[in-house]
Amino acid sequence: MKEKTSISLKLFAFLMSFLILVVSLPSYAFATLIRESSNESEQSNSEKAEVIVLEEEKSLRDENVKHFKLSDGSTKAVVYSQAVHYLDENGAWIDIDNALTLNGNEYTTNNKTEIKFANKSGSNGLVSIKDGDYKIDFTPLNTNKVSVVIENPQKNDSRKFEDVSALSNLISKAIYSNVYEGIDLEYILIGNKIKENIVVNQKSDSYTFSFEIKLNKLRQS
Repeated sequence: MKEKTSISLKLFAFLMSFLILVVSLPSYAFATLIRESSNESEQSNSEKAEVIVLEEEKSLRDENVKHFKLSDGSTKAVVYSQAVHYLDENGAWIDIDNALTLNGNEYTTNNKTEIKFANKSGSNGLVSIKDGDYKIDFTPLNTNKVSVVIENPQKNDSRKFEDVSALSNLISKAIYSNVYEGIDLEYILIGNKIKENIVVNQKSDSYTFSFEIKLNKLRQS
């Protein structure tokens, strides 16, 4: 009976010593731990709300694929419905940039496939597409003389994933308004493709459009 009483007293003494030690600790010791935990949680929530693109992993590029490294440590891959890169002479994938710049009497792109738009309609080679030794020029005939209006991609300095991955530099337009009476010609560059729209602004009894096409090392099929 004495042995059991002795063990109980030792256990009680141990517990009392532990409680005295805990009570004697300064209160700021617990406050710091709680505050650090709270700060980590707030920082974590802030980082999730402000994830940005750090850089593109260029070594993982493909014709229509990009990989982006994000500030939260993750990497996101984006597959596009059109080409976003072209291969240069060294076998490297280069960004397609369809921004058009004025060079003399033409607006041109700076890609492997060179696309040119005449500054004014009525000249030979309204649209010219050249890739290496292959070239095609096409010109609408009997048009009014009008100046082209260029719509270039808007520069975007945002680092948000949604903005960076949108690749606004892929799309530009060249518009010849009223090239025929009530008719506009619109050319849209999208990736490595060009689309021609004939925009009818007023009704006519008939619509006839003639184009002159010149080919170099190509043939019509």
